[in-house]
Amino acid sequence: MNSQVILIGKLVTSVMWVLIVVAVIQPAVIPFATILQWVGGILLVAHCIEIVVYRRLMRGVGDYLGVLLFGVLQLKSIR
Repeated sequence: MNSQVILIGKLVTSVMWVLIVVAVIQPAVIPFATILQWVGGILLVAHCIEIVVYRRLMRGVGDYLGVLLFGVLQLKSIR
C-alpha cells in the first residue's frame, strides 16, 4: 500500500471512530447507534489482538495508540 492509500484509510477510520464515540455518548443523535456501538467493540477487540500479536514491531506509546485506533493501517506505516 502506498502512503496516500494509508492516509485515506486513516481518515475514514478516524471518521468512523468519531461516529462510534458519538453513538456511545449520545445514542439518540446517531441513527443505528447500536450497530455502531457493536462495530466499535469489535474493532477495539481486534485492535487489541493486533497489539498483542505485533508488539515487537512497536517502538513506543505512539505506535500502540496508532494500532489501537487504526489497526493494520498503522502497522503498515511502522514496518
